[in-house]
Amino acid sequence: MTGIQTKTGLYSALTFDSEWMMISVLPFIWLYNGQRGKKSWITQYFFYIIYPAHLWILMILRYLFIKYEL
Repeated sequence: MTGIQTKTGLYSALTFDSEWMMISVLPFIWLYNGQRGKKSWITQYFFYIIYPAHLWILMILRYLFIKYEL
């Protein structure tokens, strides 16, 4: 009887099976004390600025890598 064979190498584990990465959030969960952090303009709008900015940076890097074949 032949079954479906799956590749269980390191590459496959790191790219297709990402459930193991939940371990990385455990320290943050353990450090949480149930209270909200300080609220200021910087903390309130930080991710509204940083998230689109990092996408633009990645897009520019991709463009440069493709154009100049780096």
